[in-house]
Amino acid sequence: MSSLKIDKDFRLVIIGAGPTAIGMLHRIYSLITEGTISEEDIQIIVLEKENEVGGLARSVTDKKGFTWDLGVHIMGRSKYREFEEVITSTVNKWNKVRHSVKVDLAHLFKSENHFNNYVPYPVQHSIPYFPPTVRQQCINELKDLQGLPINCSNFAEYSANIFGNTLLDIFIRPYNRKLEEMNAFWASNRVPNIDLPSTELRCGRSRQELEDDLGSSVTCFRYPRDYKGVGKIWKKIAQRYPKSIFHFQERVRRIDIEAKKVITENLNCETHSYDYNAILSTLPIPELSKISAAISDVNLKYSKVILVGLGLKHPQREWTQLVTWAYFPLPDTIFYRCTFLSNFNDKLTPDCNQFWSVLCEIGLKADANFVEEEVIVEVIEGLKLKGIIANDNEIVDKWLYILPYGYPIPTVDRDKELQRCHEAFQAHNIYSRGRFGGWKYEISNQDHCFMMGMQCADFILFEVKETLYTF
Repeated sequence: MSSLKIDKDFRLVIIGAGPTAIGMLHRIYSLITEGTISEEDIQIIVLEKENEVGGLARSVTDKKGFTWDLGVHIMGRSKYREFEEVITSTVNKWNKVRHSVKVDLAHLFKSENHFNNYVPYPVQHSIPYFPPTVRQQCINELKDLQGLPINCSNFAEYSANIFGNTLLDIFIRPYNRKLEEMNAFWASNRVPNIDLPSTELRCGRSRQELEDDLGSSVTCFRYPRDYKGVGKIWKKIAQRYPKSIFHFQERVRRIDIEAKKVITENLNCETHSYDYNAILSTLPIPELSKISAAISDVNLKYSKVILVGLGLKHPQREWTQLVTWAYFPLPDTIFYRCTFLSNFNDKLTPDCNQFWSVLCEIGLKADANFVEEEVIVEVIEGLKLKGIIANDNEIVDKWLYILPYGYPIPTVDRDKELQRCHEAFQAHNIYSRGRFGGWKYEISNQDHCFMMGMQCADFILFEVKETLYTF
């Protein structure tokens, strides 16, 4: 370990209390426990505008007793040992949930049996399910693309070079219509490619045989068995740290980068000022730029997400009981994804014997306007259309939540802009990390964010170079 690079009574302000902040706290308090640093070396303040920890990994229980994760926060096994150790020491009992993701291709199959309109995700691995003519078109196009150089600068070009026009028209183009400027490097690292020989071999099998093959290669993810949502995990972890460092329901209004002060406002409109030597900010970068004035005219793109949860009376459609979530590429539904959340554990509804739940996600442009009541109506109509519910009488609960920042869009010029932003922030000892503080969708899962916080702590304290988040 390198020598400590900070002076006594170093003042660290952490803005936000999600996984990134918890990762930093975990690292610092581990160092204190080990005796590597002392409590006198550092003073920590955590500023959180909500009334609890968790950030975008929170879970919300509504007035009718249904619990909703703010997104699909599944817990696969992480390659990061520190994250795994913290999570497994916090959760005693896990459900192993079968990872079964579907895609609605009703425009391709046109079956009256709704289940037959769905194929396993990713679509490019499900070519053997397609009608014979379409299936052969896909195979022929993929063969024509074999061996061709992949020269592309965005997601649209990458998709055309990898998947061919038929697959593009069936799923990829309609689903990613708003992501035309997506960075090709990101796509090549996140979008599963196609094993053509294996695909051709499976094309002679019936749908039932293909389903049987899926059953023989089951993968699972973890979900806490006894918690009301993933958010409870982060609450439990936060209990390990002094309560006094957490300042809830305080919104940061301004950062004075010359005087090195953070100015906040609470629910009573009272202002507070905190001195700092360094800041970890998990705010979205555009928001950080506004309150700090460290940089202007930030050019980063993002989408807004509306979450609509419906609590429903049993019986649940049999086919949905075996699905974790499904994607919907066409404009005949307002939502792009529907998660069968109550399949994850029995604590997410008021009574699992009486109720089940679905969580739908709607993506909008950042500046798009909408009417909440109309969105809920469109969600319900979409669920009926896709065979997920039959009628309104099944609905006992309606919940809507807006994520003004839903997804950071990895545009072609993103990395250059991020470098400009971070150089400006870090010139004033402000370190921006996390899902929207780092703005890299490809490393924005919970384990990534936790590790960003840990590594940023080491950089601030010991000047140890970060390996996960770089710019």
